[in-house]
This record gives sequence, C-alpha cells and structure tokens, in this order.
Amino acid sequence: MVIFTVISGMWIAHKHELLLEKTKQASQSQVEAIQARMNPHFLFNTINSIVAMIKKSPNEAEEAALCLSDLLRASLSDPQSSHSILSEMELIQGLTTVDVFVYFTSKSST
Repeated sequence: MVIFTVISGMWIAHKHELLLEKTKQASQSQVEAIQARMNPHFLFNTINSIVAMIKKSPNEAEEAALCLSDLLRASLSDPQSSHSILSEMELIQGLTTVDVFVYFTSKSST
C-alpha cells in the first residue's frame, strides 16, 4: 500500500509538472502573438512621427530615429542573452523618448 501511495504521488507530481510546462508554453506563445501584432503598429506610428517632425525639429527627429534603431536592435537580439541593468535602463529611456516624441507629434498634428 505504501509503495502504491508513493508511486501515485510521483505520478501526480509528474503530471503537475507537465501541466505547468504546457501552461508556461501557452502563455509565452500568447505574449509572442501579442508582440507580433503590436510591434508593426508601434513601428509605423514612430516612423510616421519622425517623418512628420523632420522639418520642424530635425534634432529631435534624429534622436527619436536613433532611439528607435536601438530598440529594434535590442528586440532582434537573442532573448536568452543577458543584459546589464545599465543597458536595460538605457533601452527603457530610449523607449520613453520615442513614446514621448510620438505622443507630442500626434498632439501637434491634430
């Protein structure tokens, strides 16, 4: 009876692990699908904003284009590679710069 209980417990633990792994994979797939839909939208909006501001604010447009380039480079890098906290903070700052630029460009054109 004890052996049956131990084997049953091991089997249940194994099934639980498999279920957790499947759930994790499904969640990752959902995140990737959402990112695939969002990235083109973000990219097109940013490029349109940069184009709209080239004549009005060429320095800001250049800075936004450089930040966008850094963000795209980082998004294409291996997700398993490690990044320093400083490089992550620089990417966040670049994303914020681009978001602010796109926001104010869209507000000034309306």
